[in-house]
Amino acid sequence: MRKYSVRAGLLATVLFGVTLVGPHAYAERDDRPPPPPRQPAPQPRQPAPPPPPSEILIPGGTFIMGSEEFDSEKPAHQATVATFVLDRTEVTVAAYNGCVNAGRCTQRTSVDLPGITEDVRTKASAYCNGGKDGRSNHPMNCVDWNDATAFCSWAGKRLPTETEWEYAARGAEGRKYPWGYSEPADQLCWKRSNGTCSVGSFPSGNTPQGLVDMAGNVWEWTASNYCPYPSKSCTNAALVYRGGSWSNDNAPYVRGALRSDYEPGFRSYLLGFRCAR
Repeated sequence: MRKYSVRAGLLATVLFGVTLVGPHAYAERDDRPPPPPRQPAPQPRQPAPPPPPSEILIPGGTFIMGSEEFDSEKPAHQATVATFVLDRTEVTVAAYNGCVNAGRCTQRTSVDLPGITEDVRTKASAYCNGGKDGRSNHPMNCVDWNDATAFCSWAGKRLPTETEWEYAARGAEGRKYPWGYSEPADQLCWKRSNGTCSVGSFPSGNTPQGLVDMAGNVWEWTASNYCPYPSKSCTNAALVYRGGSWSNDNAPYVRGALRSDYEPGFRSYLLGFRCAR
């Protein structure tokens, strides 16, 4: 009988990965856990898609907010804003009707201001755009702060803060008016007695980024409480609105730094809104 060679067995182990016990060979058991699955290589981060034409991207930055012109704007102070997106135009009657038809917004066709008589209410409500023919591309007015908030929420957006609004209107350079520093003339919907204009009717008054009607047409609700500068929070229930309106005929009242306030339930024919996100 042929003798088993230990040397030959060792060689077989090296060459074939087996362990020989006596004259028989068995496969060597590997108790090591299997290697973890390979993770896919990280993909390069894709840039965010640009906003649709109905919105304008406002890159974040720092600017001097307020002015020394009116007491409510003092003191001028440094403010920083993160990048955000703002509606190119004020919310139109047609857009607002979409929210009404969806059951998320209330149709508004009348003003609601404190201390006015029913006769004054009726006359003032004639300037409300809601429910009127031929006004689909005019800004939706006669809405209170809650109406504006409800629409923006329905649209997947929100009201801009006061700081965002002023930064969008004035830019990092602190323009006096949305279009620049020249005094207002035919750059905006103002000095009128018969109501609003169709949005975007005055392109020479656009901001450099392309926002329209940031001065004139209708004042615009913001998300911010009316607090003394430079505070951003206070117990005042009144909310800030910005921008001037179609009835203004005095240049200081269409400046980008001007601020005013209403209680959230007030509805005026001079007041509308636009949304941010």
